[in-house]
Amino acid sequence: MTENLQVDVPQSSQAVFVRCCLNTSKQTADKLADILRENKAGRWQGFDKTNKRVCDGHGFGIDVTFTDGSRLYAHGYMRYPLGYRGLVDAVESLFETLFEME
Repeated sequence: MTENLQVDVPQSSQAVFVRCCLNTSKQTADKLADILRENKAGRWQGFDKTNKRVCDGHGFGIDVTFTDGSRLYAHGYMRYPLGYRGLVDAVESLFETLFEME
């Protein structure tokens, strides 16, 4: 069984994102869910912070719809929620592993 995932992946460390739809295994979807839980991303719901003094910086956005219909949406510009770096590192590591397998 495969899961359809839509993921925003940063290109290098720039605030430019590629939206991609992945047809992946349930195991990979479960790993992504574990990463979200481990980094307490559920607490990010509604995070919407901007450092207006920075004109040329980096931003992030996360938009996840779960199978139960609930949604996690958060974004920021030069402001990040607690656990953000850990989540990004874990997701990058997971995707690097997946792409190496192809």
